[in-house]
Amino acid sequence: MISREQSAALKGLLICLVVLGHNVFFSEVLHTGCWVWLYSFHVACFFILPFFYPERELSWQRIKKNAWRLLWPYTYMFVSLFLVNYFIRKETTVDWGLVNTYLTGNQYRLKDYAGFQYLWFLPPMFSMLVIKDVYSLGKKALNRFLLVAGGVCFIIAWVFFFLAPYSISVNVTLAQYSILSCMLGLGMFFIGHVTSRIVNKWNISGWCCAGILAVSLLATCISFGESATYYMTHWVSRAVCPIAAFCLLLNWRGYNLPIFRKLGELSLPIYLFHQPVNYVTGTLLASWDLPPAVSLAVSFVFVLTVSYFLSKLLTLNRFTSKVLFAKS
Repeated sequence: MISREQSAALKGLLICLVVLGHNVFFSEVLHTGCWVWLYSFHVACFFILPFFYPERELSWQRIKKNAWRLLWPYTYMFVSLFLVNYFIRKETTVDWGLVNTYLTGNQYRLKDYAGFQYLWFLPPMFSMLVIKDVYSLGKKALNRFLLVAGGVCFIIAWVFFFLAPYSISVNVTLAQYSILSCMLGLGMFFIGHVTSRIVNKWNISGWCCAGILAVSLLATCISFGESATYYMTHWVSRAVCPIAAFCLLLNWRGYNLPIFRKLGELSLPIYLFHQPVNYVTGTLLASWDLPPAVSLAVSFVFVLTVSYFLSKLLTLNRFTSKVLFAKS
């Protein structure tokens, strides 16, 4: 188990990585392989984190609480971004695909309707938390099924994702029938469970984890491109790096830094608002013709700062806190 302070600090660091990964100038400054490597673990660590909290009993009250915390923000952000995309940007349509994308949180279609893909995170997080609580009931046959099915879903929905050894249309089709991204949620339940078992059984050195991540980064950058070597490197990284990265985070002492704890306490609202802020900031900076490294640094700090204070402002107000984030 980890403390509340450590949890908040880990979320704070991870939300910084998410904002960095979504920065439009990231791949211009660093090798594209660095961007691909970062995406192999930074969001996955958010899914693993709940497995280091005390177990909770499955109940309708808990399901309702998680639905308000995750699915309600997903709903109003999806609707808001769709309306902007439809009436202002005029880049989408109203059809059955819109309803299906909302119900499934389909990663392959979200950008078509909402203009951004990042909202995909919320439905599978909800599904995973429900599955995790079901597992805690201790039904052996059911638990074995969840682990086996979770392992299969982890490979299909996470490891293969956009780069599969078969036609990617298979993943796209499966995602259309995966209500609340339950297939990905099941897969993330698997990697979260495996990570918690590894941590509880072995005392893994932070240096060992850092070495694994460094080798993965180097291999991804060297092999990047349309080749069998890159595909294999990519799959291995998406399977191994979430575990290595999370174990490294557990050895991190940054939870003593107030800045990360403050960011972590508002990680969800920051996540919700950072992409629209990032889009506007990136569009403005692109027109200024600044060096990419300067644009990256300026936009990262600006987006993180604006998203933080916007989140702080909305959570401090009792009305907006209750309406937007279901907090009393």
